Amino acid sequence: MKTTLCSLLAVFAILIPKTSIAEPDKVKYELARECVKDVSDYVAEREKRYTVILSRVHYNAALNKCFAELATYTNNKSITANIVDILERRPIAGYGYDDNKTFFCWALNSKCTKDDEFKALTEHLFSD
Repeated sequence: MKTTLCSLLAVFAILIPKTSIAEPDKVKYELARECVKDVSDYVAEREKRYTVILSRVHYNAALNKCFAELATYTNNKSITANIVDILERRPIAGYGYDDNKTFFCWALNSKCTKDDEFKALTEHLFSD
């Protein structure tokens, strides 16, 4: 019985193409790599007008989206932290201080009052 089971497993191992196991990881890797390239292009565009500090980049496979969290400093000394949907090239969340030094916070169509709430509303974007 053990010999038959081992033989059967050996046949399955030969018949199952090795690429079928690695292929989804390769696709995700390529999408993540493309995400990083797109973020690099986005940051380069923004750096022509602002000082930009990139905090993190993530390709979210479940949402099929590329997100970047970055801080932007303007000449007026205002600072904002944004999460940007890179493919759509638009912020989807942000917090910071405007030119009048007034705190603002919003995330995914919700208002927030402090950065901890911001993180709670947006953390799922940076995980799979």
